[in-house]
Amino acid sequence: MNPYFTPRPPKSLGASIALTLLFGPFGLFYASIIGGLVMSFLVPICLIGISIISAQYNTIDPYDFLMILFSSWIIVLIIYWPICIVCGVVAVGKYSKKVYSEASTQMLFGNNVNSHSQTTSVSNASLLQQ
Repeated sequence: MNPYFTPRPPKSLGASIALTLLFGPFGLFYASIIGGLVMSFLVPICLIGISIISAQYNTIDPYDFLMILFSSWIIVLIIYWPICIVCGVVAVGKYSKKVYSEASTQMLFGNNVNSHSQTTSVSNASLLQQ
């Protein structure tokens, strides 16, 4: 058994906020790969859906249609960008909590986390025999 442990470093909350602020869903990949994938594919799907719905109800001239389409895209992005930032903050918080939990478990019980459960079962068995 190796007495030394090397915990994973926690992720930086400031870096997560900066990356998602600058790059949106692509900055979310720092905090969570699955979250980055979901949010990266969600925007194009929403924008294509808005475009299709807008095109179906196009009873006005093309200039007004483009203005409505552009403004709806801006509204989606204004709502979407802060959601990406919040998702990044939540993902980094969960990751860091998991890292600290693993590090404290390794400090208490060594590298072999199952050794605690084995000792508990042995002590419980010895109590039952008495």
